[in-house]
Amino acid sequence: MDEPTTHLDIASIDALINALKAYEGTLIFISHDVHFIRALAENVLHVHSGRLTPYAGNYDYYLEKSKASDARAALTAGFTDARPKQAAAAAKAENSDAKTPAAKKPSPNEIRKFREHVGQLEKAVVELEAKQAEITAALEAPETYADKGKFHHLNRELSTIVDQITAATEEWEKAATKLSEMENA
Repeated sequence: MDEPTTHLDIASIDALINALKAYEGTLIFISHDVHFIRALAENVLHVHSGRLTPYAGNYDYYLEKSKASDARAALTAGFTDARPKQAAAAAKAENSDAKTPAAKKPSPNEIRKFREHVGQLEKAVVELEAKQAEITAALEAPETYADKGKFHHLNRELSTIVDQITAATEEWEKAATKLSEMENA
């Protein structure tokens, strides 16, 4: 399955998770939905730059085992073959980094403010998802279809909300990644 939770609301995602948990066969899925991954993954296969790294455990096990002291190590964790061009580029980058001053580590106050920003973004996603659930419920009500104008309006509004959720989720993911980098700097 490739991104099976895309365009699903929370209730539908939970229903899908429950149905897939009842399935007795093997499931292979690709997803960026952490809730979905945590609920179902028993083994993780990390794909990066055409390289596969297996983790014989759930998503939390993958996170624990893939932790690294810096971003470069995180991207190359589990790769044992040496690639001459990449190794030379990494060595050159390390040498040039040694000649330049170290990047300024963010202050605890900067990290706190950015953590609040990430929380606000997450809250915005939750609010949009709640609005999506309201509109979906209205579209499920038979009386909505008595007024064709109302149906069309709700359908357009739902489409807009879905686009806003996608954009807000992407913004939240980028901010959460940056926060993680700030905390590990």
